[in-house]
Amino acid sequence: GLPESIIDSAKAMLGGVKLEFDNLIADLNRKREDYEKGIAGLEKQKAELEEKKRLVGQQLSEAEALKKESLEKAYKEASEIVSVAKRQMHELIEEMKKGEKAKKQEILRKVGEAQQEISRKLMEYDTADRGSPSIDEISEGDTVFVRSLGYDASVIKIISRYKRIRVAAGDKEIEIPLSDVGFSRGKSVGKDALEIKTAASDEAVPARISLIGMRVEEALSNLEPFLNHASLAGLQEVTIIHGFGTGALARAAREHLQGHPLVKKFRRGEQSEGGGGVTVATLK
Repeated sequence: GLPESIIDSAKAMLGGVKLEFDNLIADLNRKREDYEKGIAGLEKQKAELEEKKRLVGQQLSEAEALKKESLEKAYKEASEIVSVAKRQMHELIEEMKKGEKAKKQEILRKVGEAQQEISRKLMEYDTADRGSPSIDEISEGDTVFVRSLGYDASVIKIISRYKRIRVAAGDKEIEIPLSDVGFSRGKSVGKDALEIKTAASDEAVPARISLIGMRVEEALSNLEPFLNHASLAGLQEVTIIHGFGTGALARAAREHLQGHPLVKKFRRGEQSEGGGGVTVATLK
């Protein structure tokens, strides 16, 4: 009910400041609403991405498990095929004439090497491997799984100082590092297994191993199962080819043989055998 003149006078005094301020507040309110909507959208997208990431991780884990399972099955089948072929070839050799025997022996040697490679791959993808027990978890009389043999064996002595154990496999005793030991799988060394693993002949197990091109750690991890198999097969002498190089492989191999429970003695190779590039070990 104020007179128009007073209202006009007040408006003139206030000017456009209040009007601009009101408009600014309204604009800020609109922008705040927009930002809140944007943040809510980003949070939703983040949650969706996290869920997708979780699903992808789960699918990758399942795919990896399936891959390992498939590879394990394939290598087991391949190992069985090679074992049967190896046994059949050994039987064939006994029936062949002496003039043809050398050729068959070479074929059998290659099959034996192939079986060792398959066994190595099988251990790499073995889903049943639950790791290694600690030295404190093992007692004399326990049954453990020996990876390099592929069968269970009975513990007869524990050498805690060197983290090694002595086991009885078949009618042989071998000493193995703790890294070669797994939890028992109920796979005993039977008569057929011994025929395949040891073949009871020099031809069935290679008497030579080449470490050339390997790192020291890799070379020793291959040398240990080689000595075990050679001992179980009844070989009297084996040749370790390490080459010359820097001499590191030769020193490591000979240090490994020094005092080894399966090795009676070892020597530098003769010139005809490869000289200083090889080491010849006599087994007990």
